[in-house]
Amino acid sequence: MAVDPGVALLGLVGLVVLIILAWAGRRRFPLRIGMGNFFRRKTQVAIVVAGLLVGTAIISSSYVIQTTFDYGIRSAVFHQLDLIDEIVILNGPSGGRLPFNASVYDGLAANVKAGNLTDVADVAPRYQVSGSAFDNTSQLLEPSATVIGFNATEDLGTFVRPDGSRWNGAGLGPLDVIVNEAFVNDTEAKVGDLVFVFIGTSGRPTPLTVTAVVLDQGRGAINGGANLFVNLGTVQAVLGDPGKINVITVANVGGVTKGYLRTDQADAQLQAHLPASLGLTISNVKSDSVDQASRNVDQISQIFLLLGSFTIVAGVLLIVNIFVMLAEERKGEMGVARALGMRRAHLVQSFVAEGLAYALLSALVGTFTGLLIAWVILWAFGLVFPLQFLGGVSFALTWTPLDLIRGFAIGFLITMGTILLASWRVSKLNIVRAIRDIPEPVERRSSRRQLALGVFLVLGGAFLTFEAWRRSDVLFQDLGPSGLAIGLAILTRNVVSPRAAFSACGLFLVGWLLYPNKPISPSSADIPVFVAAGLLMVFGAVLLVMFNSEVLVWVASRVGRGRTWRPVVRTAVAYPMNKKFRTGTTLATIALIMFTIATLSGIQAIIGSGITTTVVRQSGGFDLIAQSNPNIPKPNFWAAFDNASFSSNVSEAYGLSWANRVPLYASSASTTALHNSSFYGVPQDWVNASIPLEFQELDANYSSPQAAWQALEDDPNLAIVDGSVLPGGIAGGFGGQGFFTFSVKLGETLFYHDAYGGNRSVKVIGILYEQFIPGLFVGWNTVATEFRVNLPNGYSLPIDYPSIIYVKVKSGVSANDVAHDIERTFLMYNMVVIDLQTLVAQITSVISGVFSLLEAYLALGLIVGIAGLGIITMRNVVERRTETGALRALGFRKSMVLKSFLLELAFISGTGIFIGDALGIALSYDIFLKFFTGFGGFDIPWDRLILLSSLAFIGAVVATASPAIRAARMPPAEALRSYE
Repeated sequence: MAVDPGVALLGLVGLVVLIILAWAGRRRFPLRIGMGNFFRRKTQVAIVVAGLLVGTAIISSSYVIQTTFDYGIRSAVFHQLDLIDEIVILNGPSGGRLPFNASVYDGLAANVKAGNLTDVADVAPRYQVSGSAFDNTSQLLEPSATVIGFNATEDLGTFVRPDGSRWNGAGLGPLDVIVNEAFVNDTEAKVGDLVFVFIGTSGRPTPLTVTAVVLDQGRGAINGGANLFVNLGTVQAVLGDPGKINVITVANVGGVTKGYLRTDQADAQLQAHLPASLGLTISNVKSDSVDQASRNVDQISQIFLLLGSFTIVAGVLLIVNIFVMLAEERKGEMGVARALGMRRAHLVQSFVAEGLAYALLSALVGTFTGLLIAWVILWAFGLVFPLQFLGGVSFALTWTPLDLIRGFAIGFLITMGTILLASWRVSKLNIVRAIRDIPEPVERRSSRRQLALGVFLVLGGAFLTFEAWRRSDVLFQDLGPSGLAIGLAILTRNVVSPRAAFSACGLFLVGWLLYPNKPISPSSADIPVFVAAGLLMVFGAVLLVMFNSEVLVWVASRVGRGRTWRPVVRTAVAYPMNKKFRTGTTLATIALIMFTIATLSGIQAIIGSGITTTVVRQSGGFDLIAQSNPNIPKPNFWAAFDNASFSSNVSEAYGLSWANRVPLYASSASTTALHNSSFYGVPQDWVNASIPLEFQELDANYSSPQAAWQALEDDPNLAIVDGSVLPGGIAGGFGGQGFFTFSVKLGETLFYHDAYGGNRSVKVIGILYEQFIPGLFVGWNTVATEFRVNLPNGYSLPIDYPSIIYVKVKSGVSANDVAHDIERTFLMYNMVVIDLQTLVAQITSVISGVFSLLEAYLALGLIVGIAGLGIITMRNVVERRTETGALRALGFRKSMVLKSFLLELAFISGTGIFIGDALGIALSYDIFLKFFTGFGGFDIPWDRLILLSSLAFIGAVVATASPAIRAARMPPAEALRSYE
């Protein structure tokens, strides 16, 4: 029997707690000492718990976010598909759905009623096509509606009226139409309106009367878009397909939310009762959508969790720092205890017992803090992504007990494991030195344990390096050489000075990880690679700083020249450099978070610049792209365009003819690499005006882009293709293919069939950056003659058929206003205008919002760093009590003590921020060279970095000001006393 994951995790936590209590309480006094230290100082407990809970909160919030997204997206799938689990369709040879005889449905329905399809609850026939609709009352057009022909008595589910009542659509006349909310929102349609619906290739509208408006629920929510529901016979009559359908919808046993779980069984049963000769296909629409949604949710949650790993690592470093500080504070106490007979194991037990209380309390508080963080993230997510970007999906905070248990258990185990290691480390002390409060000597040579670690890292690094070469693994390519370098530094410190060994190691780590031309291409790099590289780079930079502290002290002594400033500056820099481990972990805590924030800010700036450059290249400097129905003749179009009210605001306008969905092949054999492409006819007047679209690649036989465009008109066997044929474009996404399902190379020949069934071919002589209009650009006459663009209704001039229009508006004129005027003027052609500037602004705004959201999420780690500084400062006040009193007795004034503490803290936080920012900028530039060269320039976002760095610096100073002031006000006599 399977064990519940939540119970298993709680059982593991309980087992760990029992083991620790049994181990630490075996002799009772270590447990009593540990618990006594925990309950003795409540302020310290609150501060320590606040520092420790952040890691748990990050883990808990990641699981809650995943559950929320998963529930929201799955709910959207169920909402849009309602009872439909599968559909039966007939795919055409060039894509799209072909009609088939309704008798196929009759056969399935009979078998369902006979009980032969045990996992299928019901089936229904539909004729579903894309179209556009114009409301005659509101004079508004919906260019991308879905027209669904259905049978009211047989269709799955019901409509939901605005009053909440349900209706199956009975009583619908042949010229009636039911519209949903999405359609009403776009067209302001209402009951009684006359709607002209365009479907098919005739170009003739079908007048229908709105008889009902239904909610976007049940049947009305199909596909989440604007839907028009008409009688099945109406669609069949308009398309000339009596007795035919193109979709059979299938509902499985189990209802809306459980039916898709029977998809495999239903598929087998349906396939057994479908006529094999027709080649019908079963599409598992609901299960596929749920699977895709789950994958997307996993990716989103993994982004938050992996980026949050920097904060988790920062929290681990803070835990180590806290326990090192506690050990330093209790050094004398521990020395006396050891002298009285307490063993080292007893010290470890007391620290672990104290840490157990910290771990349980911080994990518990952090778990519920994660709920608050998840709520804030989801609230911000809703601001960044309007519903239209999410397909109408809204996210409400959703969590399960397992999410909280996971966060609590994992946070507790990480905290407890770190405490155990830190306790073991701090228990190593010399009894005499501890009693006399003498610092432990700095080890100049590696111990046997350190040498063993060095050998392990060298062997492990060599193995990973070999595996990286053998498997072409990007992660191992970073980890292998890095492990080798660290291991060699540990081994060689006995031969050369530690400063030389670890400085060389630090330089190698930073240089290797930032080197842009490594042997293995980073094209497959993902977030774990980024996390590993970030951790190792920060580690290397901290090594450089900490093992060159003498240089920093020397520079500080030269900077502070005044009689009072010089001793203050030297003291402020020398003390943290003398505590290398403590200072190093604090530097790493701050640098890790600032590195990630700086990197994300740099990538955001790169993408913003790349979008602007890409849009200019792809649009050719035009502001608007208008697209109309290519099947509707446009007599005297340009005369109407020039006489329209908006023409005075237009400086340039050029049109392309359009042959849509042309079967295209990669070879002369028409069974290979089929794709539905589009052919665009380029008119001579546009060629003469020098088309401004830029080329990525151009055939060397053409001296200029103008010559290539002219060649299209002269030779019908030549073509220029859009940029989606190459990887990395907007249409295909970074690293993906765009409009084409296969890549196209310069000089390649593509084959197609013209409207007369003849075999034709075109040779590719250029590849554009342009991807807004995907397809092949050919001569105007090629489209006009080979695809009959100029023949219907007696129109003989190609000029009567512009279907794609590029428009440039005059300076100071609103492109959005002109776009609306064009759409209103040419409603009869189903004209839709894309405002490129608005589109770019929306994309840029969303991208900026995403990065800002991630930066805010990562900024939680700064809380860890600031908390660490605050704790260190509070402990420094106690630890350096005697030193502070001695300085005051030697002549240091209160202001000098305060300046020394504040400069020390400013030095630590400033150095950590500088390391993070510098590495982040360097990695951003490395990413730019690898992925974005040629897509805009590299701009350092100084304003954003300065703002975020300043906030981090000010936060660190504010958090540490109070203990620094307290140290300055301490009287010398009190400071020199041996007790607190």
